[in-house]
Amino acid sequence: MCGTVARSTVPARFVVLLNRESSCSGDYGRAMSGYVLAAGGGDGYDWHGARIVMKARGADTDGQLAVMESTYPSMLTVPAHVHEGEDETLYVLAGELRGFCGDEHWTAGPGSFVFVPRDRPHGFVVTSDESARALVVVGPARLDSQVASSGVRVAPPSEDRPA
Repeated sequence: MCGTVARSTVPARFVVLLNRESSCSGDYGRAMSGYVLAAGGGDGYDWHGARIVMKARGADTDGQLAVMESTYPSMLTVPAHVHEGEDETLYVLAGELRGFCGDEHWTAGPGSFVFVPRDRPHGFVVTSDESARALVVVGPARLDSQVASSGVRVAPPSEDRPA
């Protein structure tokens, strides 16, 4: 049935059987392997003043979503922009962001969740004295490809530390 997710009984690894709800064409059952990414894991990029660490890319999720851990230095401004056809969520882990989505204004600190619907102008500034960190989830995945293609690749956090 269109819209259902089948479960696999393969015990040795994660396997998710996806149903592409957007097409409902019967193209479900394509197996994808799950994975565990260790703390600090993921490809890192410097991008528009922020440090972005990829946790899941669109290529990992059949294009459904991408997950990034973003660190924004104090006073960084992310100017008004729009994600065409891509929803964005931020779960704030540390620091404070003051932002807007359309005509609405918000302030988000640790534990706050922000949802920005696709095709809506939005932006924010880091208002805390310390850097802000957020788990950013977008879907369908597009932002991850932009970061990877135009960001500067950096060493993983464990390689950034002096010996």
